[in-house]
Amino acid sequence: MTRSRQGFTLIELMIVVAIFSILAVVGFGLTRETLPRYRAQSAAAQFAGNVAKCRMVAIRSGYECRILMSDYDDKPALLTSDNTGEYYIQLGNKSINSDEFETLPTSLMEVKGHFTIAKGSTDYKRNVSIMNWGTIGGTTGAGSDSIVFSPRGFIANPATDFNDGYITIRFVNKVAYADGTNDIYSVQIARSGMTRTVNPLMGDRYPDDNHGTDKASTSD
Repeated sequence: MTRSRQGFTLIELMIVVAIFSILAVVGFGLTRETLPRYRAQSAAAQFAGNVAKCRMVAIRSGYECRILMSDYDDKPALLTSDNTGEYYIQLGNKSINSDEFETLPTSLMEVKGHFTIAKGSTDYKRNVSIMNWGTIGGTTGAGSDSIVFSPRGFIANPATDFNDGYITIRFVNKVAYADGTNDIYSVQIARSGMTRTVNPLMGDRYPDDNHGTDKASTSD
């Protein structure tokens, strides 16, 4: 009678260990690439959603509402620097030309009004930052770096704030950007208050859409 074979040989064990090692390396590479991209996409989607919230706050309250851009990352390609990005949703004191703004929630609106994706926050997005948004003049009362909605649901900013028809806020995947890859989610906001998200790697969410604002247009 032949004795039944039991257990594995050393060579078989080495092959299994090698396979698991390869899978682990591949999985780590995919995770390193995919997670920051997902977080950047998530941060951009959250911001676009908050733009819509601010618009609805203005319409429902009858007062101006603004997105106040507060902080950005001045070294987006440097992984050793902390990720940065902060903005506020604030309710004005008038239906037009507000000169005072209060961060939500207020007595009129129970909506979260402060968002930061920096480390230590509840909205922390590791390796994701808001890039320099350039010049946003805002309105006379709201001041600069403000995206102001009127109670009609339109943006009250001057036409000079709209570059190619949009005010654009960009969320960058710092891991990819440090490697020279332009993995940036651009949230473009039209005069109407509608948003679109564009990423050069993923394509335009609305490639045939053209609801931007011409630079020659007015706030009306």
